[in-house]
Amino acid sequence: MTRQSQRIAIDLAAQLDHVRKEIVLERTAEIVAATPVDTTWARSNWVPYVGEPPTAPNGSPDDVGAAASAQQSAIAAVIANRDPEAELGLANNAPYIQQLNEGSSPQAEAEFVEHAIERADERVKQRWMAKKIEL
Repeated sequence: MTRQSQRIAIDLAAQLDHVRKEIVLERTAEIVAATPVDTTWARSNWVPYVGEPPTAPNGSPDDVGAAASAQQSAIAAVIANRDPEAELGLANNAPYIQQLNEGSSPQAEAEFVEHAIERADERVKQRWMAKKIEL
C-alpha cells in the first residue's frame, strides 16, 4: 500500500469511528426523549456502552440519580473511546422497558424505541450526506 493509500485508509477509519459514535449518541438522545416519564427511571436507564452491554439496571425508581449519573458516565465513555474495533451500543435494563415499548403507557406510542432509532439514524444520515469528505 502506498503512503497516500495508507493515509486515506487511516482518514476513512477515523471518519467511520466518528459516525459510529454519532449514531449511538444520537440514538441515545432520541430514545431518552421519547421514553415516557413517570419516575424517569426507565428514561435514565438508556445507557450507551463500549464493549459489553450492561446486564443490570442502574439505580432504582427511588434512586433515579444513580441511573442518570451512570448514563452520563456511559456517554462520556463512548465519546472518549479510541478503539475503532470496540462494539458500541445502547441498552436499557429497566425491568419494564419492553412493556413500555409495547404501548403499556398512554404517554408513549407503541414501538417508540424503533421509531426513535429511525429518526436518529435519518438525522445522522442527512448530516453526513451534507458533508464533503476530503481525502
